Amino acid sequence: MKWLFKWRKKDAREPDTPRSAAPSSSAAKRSSERSGGISAASPLLQFAGEALILRGARVRVEDADLLFAVLPDGATLRYTDFAPRARESQDIQLLAPGSAALADLLAETARHGALGAFELPASADPIERARTGCGDIPTACGRCVAKNAEDAIPPALCEVCPLRAGRLGVLGLGRIRDVREVRRWQAQSVELTFRVTYRDRHGRYDEWLRFGWDPMTGQPLPPIALASLAHARVLPLPPTARDLLAPALAEAERALQPRQEAAAVFFAQRDNAEYQRQRDDLLTTAERLRRESDQAPDEIERSLAMELTRLGDVFAVGVDAELESAVFITTPMAEVTVRGGSGSLTLHLDLGRDVVAPLACAHCGQFTQAAVLCRQGHLLCPRCAPARTTSAAATVSCPVCEGIPATPGSSASPRSRRGKARTEPDALTVTHLDAMTDETWRRFVGWYLEQQQCAIDRVEERESAPIWRLRAAGEPLIALAPRPGIDRALGDVEVRAAAASARGSALWLITSSPAAPEAHATAKQFGVRIIDRAEMARFLATASQAHTQQRIEAERDTLARIAAATALHTTLLDTFSALEHMLATAENADRVGSRSALVAAATRIEADCQTAERAFLAWDTILAEWIAAFGEREARDGSLAVLLTPSAFDTLGARIAHLREATLAAFASIAATPGDGEAGYAVWRKAVLEAFTARCESLRWRTQIITPAQWRDFSAAHDTQAAAQSESSATSARYAAGRAAKAYDDFAPRIRTGKAIARHG
Repeated sequence: MKWLFKWRKKDAREPDTPRSAAPSSSAAKRSSERSGGISAASPLLQFAGEALILRGARVRVEDADLLFAVLPDGATLRYTDFAPRARESQDIQLLAPGSAALADLLAETARHGALGAFELPASADPIERARTGCGDIPTACGRCVAKNAEDAIPPALCEVCPLRAGRLGVLGLGRIRDVREVRRWQAQSVELTFRVTYRDRHGRYDEWLRFGWDPMTGQPLPPIALASLAHARVLPLPPTARDLLAPALAEAERALQPRQEAAAVFFAQRDNAEYQRQRDDLLTTAERLRRESDQAPDEIERSLAMELTRLGDVFAVGVDAELESAVFITTPMAEVTVRGGSGSLTLHLDLGRDVVAPLACAHCGQFTQAAVLCRQGHLLCPRCAPARTTSAAATVSCPVCEGIPATPGSSASPRSRRGKARTEPDALTVTHLDAMTDETWRRFVGWYLEQQQCAIDRVEERESAPIWRLRAAGEPLIALAPRPGIDRALGDVEVRAAAASARGSALWLITSSPAAPEAHATAKQFGVRIIDRAEMARFLATASQAHTQQRIEAERDTLARIAAATALHTTLLDTFSALEHMLATAENADRVGSRSALVAAATRIEADCQTAERAFLAWDTILAEWIAAFGEREARDGSLAVLLTPSAFDTLGARIAHLREATLAAFASIAATPGDGEAGYAVWRKAVLEAFTARCESLRWRTQIITPAQWRDFSAAHDTQAAAQSESSATSARYAAGRAAKAYDDFAPRIRTGKAIARHG
């Protein structure tokens, strides 16, 4: 029999995966009662024998690796965990992880254990358990019963606090002097086991959660320790099973829902940036198809909808909870009176579970692990006993004694009230961190460390908490993730213990709880970094906007590149305009007066031509880099892709400024030479100026091929007319260079200088 309820973030489509199951607590208990004859077998065969005994079969071990059973209907079964033995006969079934025989046994065991009832014997002496399960809170401390102000940090536990050892703490009790048992009775409770399945694009994992519920008080109970099941006695289902099960399921569902939601929101948050990036790519591609493709708009929209649905299925997150078993437990209870040096109180003990029930506040009725005892013997939770000093409990302002009525909801912790407000339903918050199970919390910590650019070498499993061994910026690092509790702060005790376990290595303490001031002081002393609730809230706020922030950063980077490219484009055009202006003003009517002056002017022009030639080679290189700074094809959104960073454009601009000065100096030197002379000097000089002017014009048109200011439209940013003019100007420049070379060939022999003047061209 199974009850099933689900909480899903969104529907997911995932391939079938092997299902695993575990024997329920009642099944394990009943089999352990009657497994004495098969205890020598291997674990798999022992489990098979116990499961068959539960079905009423007669079981014996024929060999060390062979189990024989006769079912109530007379059918026989043989199991082995040794593969060669299974190949000896078709009647022998192999028990191995993943085998059909083991899967059938697991499913049958789970079916038998879906409903059960048993009675726990008394496993503790009530007098002794009361002495060890309750302790006096030192009046000099009293942190754990301090008032939780609405905006104050909750208290951290001191080193000697009874709560740290799992005991009840009572301020004002004093040293225990006398313990007396008042009465005993049998109480009934319900324990439910759920299998919670988590699925996302990274895979699937299962987690088993157990919930105990007390129908008398309506309060949760701790799950029964598996060791306590060995001596339990099987009972028939109680007549009130149906009536007990319905409210227990409702309470379990209320307890499960925030844990499921926390896991679902975390898994969705973990992949949200990648999901949004791929979604943006799909939308951009569709927009490009609308502009360029001949497809019908309806067909494009249908294709886009299908792709978005497929993407949603890939990134879907599912969290399912399935009830595996329900067990009705009868356990002996005891009422005990504890008398201390300053007062007395009454305790209720669960002798079957070996636990002391929480204390009930006499004012608001809420249960608490730490309480304050007034002079008249009223137990008060920390929120109902706000006025006190640390000198004695007698100064407690007791609302029960004063007749102050209880305020509904006054016992709720400040954090739980703040957690009810959610600004974004899909944003991961610290409230979700509080609700996470230990396994989900561990996965969250691993993701957080990855977001901090830490390389995880390994995770060591410890009894208290796992330890992450990392490398951050090449340096070794240890990370711990303590969870003091939803109403407790991280204290100096936890910091000292963590620092001792780190043994000198750099240490991070990651927690969803706030850190007490003394914890920060101790952390500073030992060089420990604390990532507490406040810092975690800042990280989550940033992480929830990661994709939006990435888009903003990308847009900002693109605009910075465009601004740098546009400025450089303007600089290039201004430079070539200045060069052309210099050449245009180089014409003058001065005439060379003598043969020696003519030779000097020609030699000077020849040297300036060589300088200008080297400059134009560099200009060709710069223009090639300018063209290569932009994508040859349009981006997904139809824009011009800018490949260089602003700093690269700045470097290119510095080279342009240096080259401009060198080229202008060469042209100024040519302009300073006389414009007229004999022996073909004037013709040659004019041809040189025309050749350089044509080359400057060619470079200017080449620069105008790309207009960065029009970057949003790739076709507008690429000027095809400028490209054609650039080719035409380059051809004209080659012809002009040829004319200058011919003019030099006619001029050089006439001056008979005896020097080889290099050709221009």
